[in-house]
Amino acid sequence: MITGEYTAYDVKSKNYRKQDYTPSDGYKRKRTGSLIYRSSTKEQKKLKVKIIYATI
Repeated sequence: MITGEYTAYDVKSKNYRKQDYTPSDGYKRKRTGSLIYRSSTKEQKKLKVKIIYATI
């Protein structure tokens, strides 16, 4: 590492929704089985951390 550059990674496990979501407005969202997205924190964005989703 002569240039002092690095690439940071954060590994997160894949989580899927088990049931549909019904909010207070009554409209049922059909999201069973969809991946739950985990957004980056402000610090991760500042450090340009790449997120990798792993399957367990």
